[in-house]
Amino acid sequence: MAEPETTRHQSTLGATLAGILDRSKRNRPDIQLLPEHRLDGLQVLVTGANKGLGLGISTLAAQRGATVWMACRSDGTEARRKVITAAGHDRVHLLSLDLMDISTIDALAHTLAERGVELDVVICNAGMVPVQARDSGAGLNAMNHVNWLAKPALLQALIREGVLQPGRTGPIPRVIFVGSESHRSAPPIDFDEAASFRDFPTSQVVAEYGKSKLLLHTWVSEFIRRMGPAEDSGLPLLSVHHLCPGAINSSIAREAPGWMQPLLKLTFALFFQAPLKAAEPVIYLAAAPELEGTTGTYLHMKQRKEPSAASRDPELGRRIHDLADHLIETRLRA
Repeated sequence: MAEPETTRHQSTLGATLAGILDRSKRNRPDIQLLPEHRLDGLQVLVTGANKGLGLGISTLAAQRGATVWMACRSDGTEARRKVITAAGHDRVHLLSLDLMDISTIDALAHTLAERGVELDVVICNAGMVPVQARDSGAGLNAMNHVNWLAKPALLQALIREGVLQPGRTGPIPRVIFVGSESHRSAPPIDFDEAASFRDFPTSQVVAEYGKSKLLLHTWVSEFIRRMGPAEDSGLPLLSVHHLCPGAINSSIAREAPGWMQPLLKLTFALFFQAPLKAAEPVIYLAAAPELEGTTGTYLHMKQRKEPSAASRDPELGRRIHDLADHLIETRLRA
C-alpha cells in the first residue's frame, strides 16, 4: 500500500505550520467566486452550520439567494439570526443533527420530506477533533464516526426519503464534502481499526484526524465513481465534489488542553482564514455554472488538485464503501 505523501500533518505543530505556509503562498487561484455565482431558488443543506466554517457557508449561501437548512448539533438560534441579518431574508431554517446519533439523521431526512423539500445542494461540513480518543457509542472512534461514516449514513437517509434525488430531471443535485489535506499524511488504511475503537494519547489526535479524513476522501472517491456518468445520458447521477478549505480561524480545536488554548487562539487569529473567506471555494462548488454536469472536482483552498493517490485507489474505495454500508447496518442501526 502507498505510504503517506507527506508528514506535514502528523502533529499539532506540523499541521499548524502547514496551515500558515499554505496561507502565505502566492499561487494564482484556479477558481474564483464571482458575483454571478448565485443560488437563487435553490434548497441548500449545511451540516455543522452554527459556527466556524459552517456558519460562513450558511451565510454566503443565503446571501446568494439560497434557502438554507442549517443542521446543528447544538442550539443554532443565534447563528440563524446572524445569517438572516447578513442575507436580508428569512429563508433560513434550523434542523437538529447529531452525526453520532442515527435517529437524528433519520429524523432530519424525514422532516425535510414532510415539508416537501427537494435538496439542490448538500454540504457535508460538520467534523470534529476531540482532545483524546473517544468511543462514539457504536464501538467506533468518534472522529471516524463523525468525519467519515456519518456522511454516507446521512446521504442514504436523504435519498431514501426522496429529499435528495440522484438522476432527477433538471439541474443535477450537488453534494460537497469538506475534507482536509491532512489525509495525505495518513498511513495506509487499517480496515480493522476503522471498524473499531482504539485508545490513543492526546499527542496522536492530529495524526488520527488525518486517518479519519483519508477514510472520508477514499469513500468520496468511490461515491464519485458510483454516481458517475450514466450510460444513456453521459451525465452523473449526482455532481459530487470535495475540498480542503485550508486553515480556518474556527473553534475546531475547542477541546484542546486549556494551556494550549491561548496560543491556538492567537495563532488562528493572526494566520488563519476567517470562516466567511474560507467558505468561498465551497460556495463556488455549489454555485458555479461551469460545473453543471461535471463531477469529481477536488480543491485545496482555490487550487485544483488531485486528492492523494491512496484515496483514489478503486480497490480501497470499494472496500471502504462496503465497510461503511456494513457498519451503518450492523452498528448504527443495530
